[in-house]
Amino acid sequence: MTVEGDAPELPEERELMTNCSNMSLRKVPADLTPATTTLDLSYNLLFQLQSSDFHSVSKLRVLILCHNRIQQLDLKTFEFNKELRYLDLSNNRL
Repeated sequence: MTVEGDAPELPEERELMTNCSNMSLRKVPADLTPATTTLDLSYNLLFQLQSSDFHSVSKLRVLILCHNRIQQLDLKTFEFNKELRYLDLSNNRL
């Protein structure tokens, strides 16, 4: 996992990108930095998302989930991500 930006005490306007792409992940990491605004989980082996997977990253604005194996989504998956503006689910099995 690569985190770009300064995590401690980020001003509201700052962007913090967490890059977890191409890591052969089968599930969303539980230790995501809460200040993350952009999360890249592309090119992994994710096939299912839990409703709690993104609960800790409530400031998330951009979520990239392309090129995984996701087959379905629960309607509550992103209920705690009120700031989410861009969601890329391309090249999955939806």
